[in-house]
Amino acid sequence: LSRREIHQQGLRAKDILAKQQQREELETQRFHLEESMKVLQHRIRQAGPRDSLASGAWKASLQKYEVDHANLLEELTPLRKDTMQMLTLDWRYSRRYSDLPGAWRWRKEWVRALQDRVWKPVRMH
Repeated sequence: LSRREIHQQGLRAKDILAKQQQREELETQRFHLEESMKVLQHRIRQAGPRDSLASGAWKASLQKYEVDHANLLEELTPLRKDTMQMLTLDWRYSRRYSDLPGAWRWRKEWVRALQDRVWKPVRMH
């Protein structure tokens, strides 16, 4: 690797870190907004069909929360796409992304830890 490539990777990592921190803040806001929306929906459902001052205020707040939620999702979509490479693959699905042909057979796979383990037959008596 040249110094320029290393420098570019460092800049890219800083950019990804900044976007990840911004994403975490927005995801936290989205979570709290969804929780309060659920609480308001429950209150409205519990109040029933009658029109009261409180249920009208709850419905107005719920509409405002839904608009805010839609705006948050619009902001989060590009951030989620940009920070996707921060997610690590689950090792159980590694055979799907392997460049080796064929399926991964765990029974025939040589694993040192399994070889070191002493096999003890279980007796039922």
